Amino acid sequence: MDFLRATLPDVVLDAPVDALIGRLVLGHQDDPVAFLRRLTGLVRPGGLIAFQEFDNHALRAVPETPLAGAVLRGITGALRAGGKDRGAGARLYSLFRQAGLVPAGVTATTPPIGVVAVIPAGTTPMGGVEDPLVLPLAVHTYRTLCPRVSATGLGPDADRETIGDPATVGDRMRAELDAAGAVLIMPTAVTVWATTPPPT
Repeated sequence: MDFLRATLPDVVLDAPVDALIGRLVLGHQDDPVAFLRRLTGLVRPGGLIAFQEFDNHALRAVPETPLAGAVLRGITGALRAGGKDRGAGARLYSLFRQAGLVPAGVTATTPPIGVVAVIPAGTTPMGGVEDPLVLPLAVHTYRTLCPRVSATGLGPDADRETIGDPATVGDRMRAELDAAGAVLIMPTAVTVWATTPPPT
């Protein structure tokens, strides 16, 4: 196996590759369809193309609570910063079609990142305060994105006031969710794959 350092999508290869696999890449592109088309040209006929992106449409607390709602809106806002949509995995199928690819399959699974990696594959990251993984995942995600949220002023002022100190948001969310008997539902990871068309 050889490794090549390059800036996508401006990659030049000596020969076509057997597979193109990307994870959390398309959401960062200004034109994901053009990006897919360009990279598809690097794959041999009949080769595999597979991409995975998070889908945030399920991201919520049930029943809704003020602090959890503000934190989850902060996460969603940060993922959409700069006009990009880093949490729209459900759009992958459409992006493949627009790029001239015929999807062979679509799956939605638990995102295998960070603390959620030990959740059994194929399950939805969802749980109440007794769940050892879901709340820490939400808090970790918010704290990771918090500098972006603060720097860009994303979200209503009321949300930022509700969230307050990120260092204590986990304990406060736990107390709020416990009092409400609420469950957190986290994003899923959507994967779409296709094969490149045979030569004409």
